[in-house]
Amino acid sequence: MQPRERSMLDGRLPLEVDGYRLEHSLGRGSMGEVFAARDLRHNLDVAIKLLPQARSSDPLALERFRREGALMERITHPNCVRVLEARTVGGIPALVLERMSGRSLESFLFDEPAPFEQVVDWVLQALDGLAAVHEVGVLHRDVKPANCFLDFVGGVRLGDFGLARLRASGATITSLGASVGTPLYAAPEQLRGERVDGRADIYSVGAMLYALTCGVPAFHGRSLTATVVAIEREAPEPLDHLREHLPAEFVALVARAMAKRRDERFASARAFRDALAPFARGAP
Repeated sequence: MQPRERSMLDGRLPLEVDGYRLEHSLGRGSMGEVFAARDLRHNLDVAIKLLPQARSSDPLALERFRREGALMERITHPNCVRVLEARTVGGIPALVLERMSGRSLESFLFDEPAPFEQVVDWVLQALDGLAAVHEVGVLHRDVKPANCFLDFVGGVRLGDFGLARLRASGATITSLGASVGTPLYAAPEQLRGERVDGRADIYSVGAMLYALTCGVPAFHGRSLTATVVAIEREAPEPLDHLREHLPAEFVALVARAMAKRRDERFASARAFRDALAPFARGAP
């Protein structure tokens, strides 16, 4: 395992800077570290995502970080994490975000699977957020359990738009490591570096629904190369082989969302949501 790169703030928290008190780290990814913070001017709990110090002088990383803020500011749906402000904190580019509970849907993997109706409810909320994202002309390109956050009342918020692109810009992939956060949830065409559309995000939601239903992502445990080959060529093990008492229609729905060919998937997040809704708690 590689040693963890130290943040410039390690060992210095809590720290007051530029009107914020940074309290503790909530998580770290390739495009930034997120801190629980207090907006001292407005007496408000927030989260602050800071571009890693080592990347703040990289023009490409800086542009991607700024683009994430600009895209997220366009999205105000209740099932999406909102950007409150894009600014610098301590001289470092930062996004000030709504504070979530600190837990993501990824925390429910590799353990006893969550109740079926709970999983359906979570994914319906993620699809509501994704539909709003698509409706403002944005592709997320990195939908996965780690990017779906629980708020303080148990609602799901879609976040982390570091790989998002405007559809009009022609979203393509330039390198696997830089542009596909987690290949386990990436569509085959995305892994091949082809131009993608909203159906790539549909695949990712389907892969997330698969993982949350059985507790383990499809093709988990393989090498990067083997995972990419499997996503392109192999069908995942049917869900009803991994979890008992699943409705056959639900198993077919997940398989459709994860179809290798994009034209065999749901045409939109709304269509996927409508197909999934009958399995929700309290549905007729």
